[in-house]
Amino acid sequence: MQTMQPKIVISPAWVWEFFQLNKERLKCDQAMIASNDDTGYSVYITTISDHAKFLVYKEPEPAPVDEMEADGSFGAEALAKYLYQKYLFPVTVVDADAIPDDEGFDVDKAVEEAEEELQEEAIRKREQELSDAWYDFLDVVFEGDYKKIDALPVDQLMDETIDSIATENGEIFRPMYILYEDTGDEVYTEYPYEDLPEDGYALYELPDIDEEEDEMTD
Repeated sequence: MQTMQPKIVISPAWVWEFFQLNKERLKCDQAMIASNDDTGYSVYITTISDHAKFLVYKEPEPAPVDEMEADGSFGAEALAKYLYQKYLFPVTVVDADAIPDDEGFDVDKAVEEAEEELQEEAIRKREQELSDAWYDFLDVVFEGDYKKIDALPVDQLMDETIDSIATENGEIFRPMYILYEDTGDEVYTEYPYEDLPEDGYALYELPDIDEEEDEMTD
């Protein structure tokens, strides 16, 4: 059995919040919240009479193949899960005799994995942006003398500088996971300097991204 990987732009758990934040714009527009290039299906959300309306399109048809309305956060989340499962996670049977009749597809797990991939990609992208900007800054400061730059604890200095700026000026966008010591839970956040608890660590980079660098910074 092989499942095609969808692109989850907005996970079901965040669909209602996304809708609330964009309700006015969605009265005259539609926003794609998930798609699967392999199947050609995509799920959009719009506003109809102050309700969240989901529309499912199948390429190359211009008209939606399915439309459903939801009212409230629970209804929106449940409906998003239903549509994602129905249109974005098809199952291809390779050997029917090898698959039990009651075997089902875990849509919650699939959505969670897709959401984690987006989070990890956001972390990698932002860390690369900050690293590039930091090296450009050091290049100007030391007038291109890379021997002096290489002699510095570059990553540590960058972390300390960003931490100092955040302390003095508030929020800084730097997606990462926060590790809570008491529970061992890792929680994704986009503004860690605001959310970091006293008993937690900010994980500035994903595990195994670079084994030569420290995975945790106080």
